[in-house]
Amino acid sequence: MSPVAAEKAASLGVRGVFFIVEPNRTQLIELGHLIDKGTLRVVVSVVLPLARAREAFEQALAGHRRGKIVLQVAAAESAKA
Repeated sequence: MSPVAAEKAASLGVRGVFFIVEPNRTQLIELGHLIDKGTLRVVVSVVLPLARAREAFEQALAGHRRGKIVLQVAAAESAKA
């Protein structure tokens, strides 16, 4: 993704912010706990298999949608093992 043009954001009545996230194990574990407790709710728009990663990328580029696009790396049965 790239920075949002300030003029375009202003024309839509919003403020765009560009940032890069550095993974942090401790924070990711805490986020998992918050999700498990129901304190933090994640909105998922669509779940696609990894083989459809290109489609997911193109959907993300197409514009704003409510929720995240999730790529499923392993089948649910394999993930439990």
